[in-house]
Amino acid sequence: MIATETKTSRGTRIAVIAIAALMVFSTGALFISMALGSNNQDKIDDILLAERREKEARLDELLAAYGDELAAAADETNELYFETFAKYRANVRSFVAANVSELQVRDLVVGTGDPLTDINDLNSILYIGWLGDETVFDSSFEISDPNDLNAWRTATRVRFPTMATVDFITGFKEGLIGRVGGFATGARICTSGRIETDDNACSTPLDGLRVGGVREITIPFQKAYGETAFGNIPAMAPLKFIVMRVPYVEEPEPSDELYELYMEIYSQ
Repeated sequence: MIATETKTSRGTRIAVIAIAALMVFSTGALFISMALGSNNQDKIDDILLAERREKEARLDELLAAYGDELAAAADETNELYFETFAKYRANVRSFVAANVSELQVRDLVVGTGDPLTDINDLNSILYIGWLGDETVFDSSFEISDPNDLNAWRTATRVRFPTMATVDFITGFKEGLIGRVGGFATGARICTSGRIETDDNACSTPLDGLRVGGVREITIPFQKAYGETAFGNIPAMAPLKFIVMRVPYVEEPEPSDELYELYMEIYSQ
């Protein structure tokens, strides 16, 4: 049997061609639209990136100016105490981490005036914090050369703000105050590191640090950052500090522009 050819009508063929052409046009238009949309989005991204960089540059300027204000506010205190405290950099020595099992506090200078009784009191301190291998992880100084004592210069002080209870590790607070939790209501801590009980009073209780006093605080990892690494502090790392309490230095408030710009950039 020979197959017979079936011819479509002229109208049908025109309709099919028209539909195909429309599909091609639509597809092309879609690609063009996508390309234009992509180009526009790239331009928008470039604009947003440029704006963010401008804001970050402005924030850097404001932070630098605020840093100068902080340093100026502390000039008088630094003139009185900085040179004396800087000498304690030589006390930074290695220690055996495995031997640090309890809070240890040793007064190098007792100081004068009333002892610190609450971590929320407004006070200023100079401090050095280091690890068992002598690595200084934080301090009140900027170090251009850690082997040159004369290279240490004033940076900032630590102020005890209202939210200090969440800003400082447990052992640091307790070592400064001499009471559990860093509050006057907490149980007293003995100089041996033991916590006083009703049945076992401290023979030598630990007082809060006084102005001009210098204290070495050795903190077991359980009262530091525990089993979690924090910055350049490894997990399960005991810490040592030398702290000097100085008269409270009232820090200038950051400008509204600085605060708002910082929040805009880093709170997203």
